[in-house]
Amino acid sequence: MRELRGGSRWMRRPTDAPRYLVHARLFALAMVIHLTLPENLAIDRLGATALGMLGALALAIDGWPVGWPLVLASKLWALAIGDVLTQSFYLTAVAAAATACTLGSASGLAWRTDRPLALLVRVPTVALYALAALHKLNRGFFDVQRGCAAEGLRILAENWSLPWLATLADAPLLPHAFLLAEIGVSVLLVLWPAAGIALAALMHIPLTVVFAPAFAAPMVSGWVAFLGTRDLVWLRRLWRRRWPFFVGFGVGAGSFTFALYLRDHHILYPFWHLKEAALWMLSAWALTALATRPRSVLRRWGAWREPVGSRGLFAAVALALLCVAHGLTPYLGLRFHGTGAMLSNLRIDEGCWNSLVFPESMRLVDPYVRFDEVRVGGRFDGAERTRRWLLDGLHDRRVLAAHVRHVCARGAGPIAVRGRWRGEPFRLDDLCDVERWPFAARWLPRARPFQSGLPRQCAQRCMHRARRRRRPFARDASHRGAAPIRPRTRARAPALARTPSRARARTRNVGPHHQAIRWAPPDADPETPPVALLRRDRRERRSACDPVCAARTRPRRATCRMPAGRAASGPRSRVSCQGASPCTAAWAERMSRPRCSRSQRRARS
Repeated sequence: MRELRGGSRWMRRPTDAPRYLVHARLFALAMVIHLTLPENLAIDRLGATALGMLGALALAIDGWPVGWPLVLASKLWALAIGDVLTQSFYLTAVAAAATACTLGSASGLAWRTDRPLALLVRVPTVALYALAALHKLNRGFFDVQRGCAAEGLRILAENWSLPWLATLADAPLLPHAFLLAEIGVSVLLVLWPAAGIALAALMHIPLTVVFAPAFAAPMVSGWVAFLGTRDLVWLRRLWRRRWPFFVGFGVGAGSFTFALYLRDHHILYPFWHLKEAALWMLSAWALTALATRPRSVLRRWGAWREPVGSRGLFAAVALALLCVAHGLTPYLGLRFHGTGAMLSNLRIDEGCWNSLVFPESMRLVDPYVRFDEVRVGGRFDGAERTRRWLLDGLHDRRVLAAHVRHVCARGAGPIAVRGRWRGEPFRLDDLCDVERWPFAARWLPRARPFQSGLPRQCAQRCMHRARRRRRPFARDASHRGAAPIRPRTRARAPALARTPSRARARTRNVGPHHQAIRWAPPDADPETPPVALLRRDRRERRSACDPVCAARTRPRRATCRMPAGRAASGPRSRVSCQGASPCTAAWAERMSRPRCSRSQRRARS
């Protein structure tokens, strides 16, 4: 065993098992990818991010056990100040299990960090996939108009510039297919882990493109725990023999989708495309290993066959019960974020309960704050917008406090409100006095256990899409930021009257593989999905700014204004299309103006 001279047990590799080192280094890579997300680079999280980076460095060097408690402290710190990602809870669970295995006597450290630790990593991995499928068993997910499966396919079609792919989003079997794939991953990871890993790698490709750019990396580190030593040796041997094919396939598939992306996009995100290409490569590797495996490797049940002893089995059962209890907290009204309910369209609030498995009587409390009457005072130009936002939404009390402080600092107030919380009515003369709220959060005021900005109407689009539209305040520019974005209020020309360059300048990209969501025109239907608005605007810009109209007419001789005593002329196309749209008319008028050639401009100067 390699170790530092005079180093303690925390600064050396605890076991010679190759699985531990591979898992530790992949976990370190996943932590680096996770910590480079925009929300983890915010000012208030820099301390937690630095601590997590230090732990990842210790694990990457040689699997030093000191990295596990550092990562655990980092993630607990981030969760306490507002981290809501499901992958954060998964990383916390794995770091806590590894920290527990490194504690105790030094004589059994090598054994505890091999098979028992692998078992404790497999449990939350399977539980996360199973809970994610369980939460999707609701009426909202099976809605082909608003469900996350249909919305995700539309965004994928927008990213890859394949309009025909968006037509498949209306297929009623699409949500069922995605749900079966997620259930299949959780089942195969138990019965045949190698097949489950291959299916999971394929499933994570569209998820990485559309919704979760960093979710695959933590799960890939967990897949190693399902493989034994023989499996890892066979995979290494296969990689050494065929790595040009795997790398070539990943680069080729990633380059092809990147070329599709460039057809309608101009902003590049190399790191995002690199992760997509890596998943293509990993899928090819896993499928090739399954097709060419000997009988003695990648067997059914995989590492589940390994004995772990009574203590390891007891710890695994306790961790499984804890994961299931935490995953069911949405139905009790105790928590939503971090339970695997992402991309599920699950609603747990009063009157909008949509689960097909659990009854609404399970909910202990309704956790959201509702406002029935709002009066905004003070000199504040966004008073009506703020009032509508408070009335039309369901609010988490912790997020609501941060937003109200921001609004009141801009001059709003007093804000007289009347509403309900946990079934009890309340009335406040001034909402700006946060300390006197009857629903104020006394413990961990910056934590975010529930969704924010939910609409009161039950018909709701996928939350990853709805949170990017019509949010009243500006605070965070990241597409996953905790604070909403204030829309522009100054007068603007109609969207159809803009030139192509101006239309492009007013298009805001929220992410490399998300659709470019522009601000809707004033006469747009608020229920129209943003991807439909973008598609309509793009069709009109293409039809309006196409040179076909100019090709139908004859060129004419237009005289340029020259200095006194000189005159020159040059060919210019006269554009005149009957029944043209406003964009076409504006473009035609601009194109029909006389222009001087370069030599004429030099002569004029």
